Amino acid sequence: MSKPAQTDSRRRTGAVAEQAAADHLEQAGWRILARNVRWREGELDIVGIADGALVFVEVKALVSRGGRTPFSPFESIGRRKQQRVRMLARRWIADSLPTMRGDDDLGFSSIRFDAIAVTVGGDGQPENIEHVADAF
Repeated sequence: MSKPAQTDSRRRTGAVAEQAAADHLEQAGWRILARNVRWREGELDIVGIADGALVFVEVKALVSRGGRTPFSPFESIGRRKQQRVRMLARRWIADSLPTMRGDDDLGFSSIRFDAIAVTVGGDGQPENIEHVADAF
């Protein structure tokens, strides 16, 4: 049984947004440690190091219709989503950080949670990227 076209379209939009977000962060000098880390309980979009912080980034995409969007993608990062991302971050730290101990470039003195909203045009290309540091 094939997946509905809407699901495939949403996945493509999400992939475009996550790639645009990762490119944006790398251009800003971030070191990306992981992308799309999945567990049964959920997914971490991007984990990186920036400005001495270990940062967990939630990426949200929204397709614009004629250059206008009805609301901000940030509105979909409610309390429940924030709690899930925090829980997954703890799991990532427990699972992944011990394997990186020998990495001299891994230094960080704090942990934060950022959000990136990517507006994707009808042509499937990113139109706008908004990055909120320490979003939650």
